[in-house]
Amino acid sequence: MKKSSVLKTLIASVLAIILCLSIIIPVFADDELNPISSGTDSKNPAGAAITKQLQIPIGTKIPTGGITFKFDVTLTAVDEKEDSAIEAGDIPQIDDEDADEFTIEITYPASDFTNLLITYDYDDDGNIFTLINESEDIFADVVFPHEGLYQFEITEQTESYTIADDNHETLTYSGAKYLVTAYVTTDKDGVLFVKFISAFVVIPDDEEEQEEDDKVDPTPGGGPDGDYSEMVFTNTYVRTNGSGDGEEEPEDSDDATLIVSKTVTGDFGNKSLYFDFTLTITVPELVTEPKEAYIAYIVEEISEETEGLEGPVVTISYDVIGDPIEFENETPNTFKLKHGQKLVFVDTPVGTVYEVEETGSVGYKPSVIVVYDGKAKPNVTGTQNNKLGVEDELVGEDENSADFTNDNDTKAPTGLDLNDLPFIGMIVLAIVGISVYLIFKMSRKNPTQK
Repeated sequence: MKKSSVLKTLIASVLAIILCLSIIIPVFADDELNPISSGTDSKNPAGAAITKQLQIPIGTKIPTGGITFKFDVTLTAVDEKEDSAIEAGDIPQIDDEDADEFTIEITYPASDFTNLLITYDYDDDGNIFTLINESEDIFADVVFPHEGLYQFEITEQTESYTIADDNHETLTYSGAKYLVTAYVTTDKDGVLFVKFISAFVVIPDDEEEQEEDDKVDPTPGGGPDGDYSEMVFTNTYVRTNGSGDGEEEPEDSDDATLIVSKTVTGDFGNKSLYFDFTLTITVPELVTEPKEAYIAYIVEEISEETEGLEGPVVTISYDVIGDPIEFENETPNTFKLKHGQKLVFVDTPVGTVYEVEETGSVGYKPSVIVVYDGKAKPNVTGTQNNKLGVEDELVGEDENSADFTNDNDTKAPTGLDLNDLPFIGMIVLAIVGISVYLIFKMSRKNPTQK
């Protein structure tokens, strides 16, 4: 055979191989089970985890007992067998029990959001904290019966957390669903292990940039920043701190979520004078269905003393004045307060932002102390006769208030004292006498000419 013929045959063979590869590679690329997570042997298997994102308004605390979220991991196919076709010998086990469906839990312990020992993101625009927690490897305790491809659906259980009505809690669940496939084989020692894992989106999580059939990385710590799995379920949790519900009048400060108070001081402070206020509330973005209006009452405190085991006990209660006032979300509303009166909200969620301004009053110098979550901020003092307000203040879980004081320090006018009149008269007579003498003296020096 001539060299040219050999060369042509070789070139044709190479082209054929390239053509075959060009066909085969897309097939593998389009394989819906193309894995992401991978392992090396039974001591280092591939892993998959669930990521829980819990969104809370700023200032929200995880309640006593914590919050536990539960997820169903359901076997849907083994190799080519689906649902009812799956045989008993195909079902994995956990603790020697068949595990065609098992539960994974993720718990957020009771804590203030500021000291949770988990990752969080903060959205400054919406005052939202996103607490991020990740499960252990969901296949860590699963014993597979043989080699093959095991396919699972992962969904979140709804109503897995018991709402405590007295805390006015609202918790939403994620409707996301993921399809996870574990590729099981044996290592060199003949021990079964998960060699590969693939994961796809069946139903996207509302808060994630996902679409149906998107491939995600389920590896623990395998997210975009290498710190968590991309199988994400997002929930929101909102609380109201008071014991009132907006429909019943507040009995005392325990029913209050936010208080605006008025105090008048100074010798000439008019305790019967009403001062004008304008207030706007903005509830957290996580409140998906805000009320048509949030309710506040004007109250005066009543002090009652009773005899207790260790002496007198003083009880403070509220006397409600007039009808309730409705405040629509993000809408300014006005009200009036006089000395000793308070505007008391009973249903604003934790994380609500408010701004309140008092109209200037002639003769009065205003000041205000803001209390957030039980802690007082420095006193802010305005100028006499002018308005004073606060902006971008927050409602926390403990005491929250804006306490306005108006001081009238007008000085007593300078006038005549009757006791001083004799002395003043003598001074006047002396001045008059001196004036007459001077005039007479000048007339003698300058006689009038005819």
